[in-house]
Amino acid sequence: ILIDITFKKIEDIKKHDINIVLDSLELPGNIGTLIRSADAAGLSSIIITNPKVRLNNHTLLAASRAAFSNIDIIVDDVSNISNWAKANDIDIFLADTDAKDLHTEIDLKNKVCFVVGCERYGIDSKWYEKEHKLLKIPMLGGCDSLNVGVAGSILLYETLRQKS
Repeated sequence: ILIDITFKKIEDIKKHDINIVLDSLELPGNIGTLIRSADAAGLSSIIITNPKVRLNNHTLLAASRAAFSNIDIIVDDVSNISNWAKANDIDIFLADTDAKDLHTEIDLKNKVCFVVGCERYGIDSKWYEKEHKLLKIPMLGGCDSLNVGVAGSILLYETLRQKS
């Protein structure tokens, strides 16, 4: 079964208090999980840059548990997203294990946009060319990173906690 999904551009976002960018993700299950988490957290859309898999992949759609039908899928580039964020007074935070500030120590009550990247390669270097903020989720064990689906979900729900 083929499912037709309409992809939109950054200017099509309906509301934008909390946003998440999935940059260069390679595993369809992680993308589906983040779509599902974004829907559960009340986001109107998810943003994808540098897609590495077909966005109508069966595994992606199954992992999303049909959440893709509830939210807009925005596919755009780093420059457009950065310009959109600046124009709409949205703080962009790059999830980076080398960041100094913990996600719980940063004020996330304003409009935010998180960028999470591929577990193997991280976030595309183009994101670091702009003046964006960095944050990290603490890693206390021997692993050097969390699953990107888990990390993105933690960031979304920390933001909801702070806004409540």
